[in-house]
Amino acid sequence: MKAFVVAGVAFFASVATAMSEDMAVKSQYSAAPYNWTGCYIGAQVGYAAQRDSASEANAASIRVATTPVNAANPDGIKVGGFVGCNYQFAGPWVIGIEGDGEWADISGSTLFNDAVGSFYDSRTRAQGSARVRLGYAIDRVFFYGTGGGAAADIRHTYTTLPGGLATLPGGGTSTLSDVGIGLTAGLGVEYAFAGNWLARLEYRYADFDEIKHLPASRPTLTDRHHVTENAVRLGLGVKFSGQ
Repeated sequence: MKAFVVAGVAFFASVATAMSEDMAVKSQYSAAPYNWTGCYIGAQVGYAAQRDSASEANAASIRVATTPVNAANPDGIKVGGFVGCNYQFAGPWVIGIEGDGEWADISGSTLFNDAVGSFYDSRTRAQGSARVRLGYAIDRVFFYGTGGGAAADIRHTYTTLPGGLATLPGGGTSTLSDVGIGLTAGLGVEYAFAGNWLARLEYRYADFDEIKHLPASRPTLTDRHHVTENAVRLGLGVKFSGQ
């Protein structure tokens, strides 16, 4: 997290320098307002904090005593890219569509309620989304909200230690992967500098709904996970067309 904060400070220091240079140039002549219409592509890096709450039930869907003591709280970084198109209308209003894909290393674990410390790990390895953006532009600054569908490749590893969780007294480990599909929404600000270069800061919340597993280390139980995420991203892109 500290490294991400340092990188963010450096990123926005460079953007602030570019902004001051743009303003110095503009002070010498009168320029038309920036037009956000056009398509763009870019790269982004982010930090995410998740909450992975789990519960267990037997074949009759009855909650059992081996439910984890607390939710797992995975966190980590993500790196990826985005692509989209904007259309500016009715003066300063801008609407657009955008998709992104990311490699992720977001992990954490929590204990089960047994006497020997059995636990599960939660790890998100990749994410993606398809969203609409709508916002208000003030020349080269664009404030926007965004929302749409999201998906994440989430892997759960269940570790039952010997003597724990009566369903498997000898202990064991099983790993299951699934794709959580849900919704995401957030807010952001973007700045166009040095022609058509774009710098952005964005916050998004995602809810990947329920993921259900039948781990081999718990042969009589069903594990249900509900994963949510808060993430901050920094992005740098370029617009292909227009001003």
